[in-house]
Amino acid sequence: MNTPEAQQNTPLPPRWIQAIGTGFNVIANNVHLIILPIILDLFLWLGPHMRVKTLLEPYLSDLISVFAGANSDALAFSESMQDLWQNLLTQFNLFSLLRTYPVGVPSFFANASTIQTPFGTPMIIEMTSTLQAALSMAGVTMVGLFLGTLYYNLVARAATTMENSTNLWKNFLQTFALTLAMVLFLFILTIPFTLLLSIVALIGPAYAQIMLILAGVLLIWMLVPLIFSAHGIYVFHQNAMISLLTSVRMVRFLLPGVSTFIVISILLVMGLDLIWSIPGAESWMQLVGIAGHAFIASAVLASSFVYYRDGVHFMQETLRKWANQPATPA
Repeated sequence: MNTPEAQQNTPLPPRWIQAIGTGFNVIANNVHLIILPIILDLFLWLGPHMRVKTLLEPYLSDLISVFAGANSDALAFSESMQDLWQNLLTQFNLFSLLRTYPVGVPSFFANASTIQTPFGTPMIIEMTSTLQAALSMAGVTMVGLFLGTLYYNLVARAATTMENSTNLWKNFLQTFALTLAMVLFLFILTIPFTLLLSIVALIGPAYAQIMLILAGVLLIWMLVPLIFSAHGIYVFHQNAMISLLTSVRMVRFLLPGVSTFIVISILLVMGLDLIWSIPGAESWMQLVGIAGHAFIASAVLASSFVYYRDGVHFMQETLRKWANQPATPA
């Protein structure tokens, strides 16, 4: 018989609508949290651009020439790939690595495909040596990771209203360890796939495109359980490995609800980014887009902390309840 006391103690699963509403209220009440994303976007937009185009172009030409001599289809495929990579190298700003993953300050311009500003073309800093480029990439990434740690720390404290006694540097070290683990994981996956894609590309570009689509689907399927991999570091002060495993367990336990929350969050950020990009990087009206993106991205991050905290509590209480139930007679 279910008593009112038993019903009151029954854990309730987290609700994505309530989590998103709470996240937006948190940022509205702590609007200073969007300052860091705004500063980062202003720097990426109006500041100098650091490129590796001159350094990588010779290696790119040599690599594409390997595929060009196979057959006519491979030649056409290599030419299209060369044009694509030329555009990417022209638009790539090495300072965009300040937006680190999985922990980082959200940025509207980190993935922007433009090199224009209201002042015209920004100053270009071209890397001339491999060592210089490697040191610059490492330095920019470390700075971005620290800024991301600071940002996550502030948002998690505001969103969960939990005591945040963990030292900032401890969070940074755990975040760095988590980032290394995920980079290593992706690197291990990339090596065999790259070799397989190279072989398939020699057969025909159509098969290579199919391989890319299948690889994208497989990658998404493998990365979804890791979506909250960093949250345990900032909410429950866990180490990197425990935080990662907690994310996998919680996502599997609440998969339908988590999937809905992820889809809605992506639609909110990416859908509104289409609106923020309407003025164009050449217009000062883009300032509105920068502020809007910073607010929405911060609100979604705060929502994820709320959803994660409630999801972990629900999972723990449900498992504890199942463990305390008497065994059913056969």
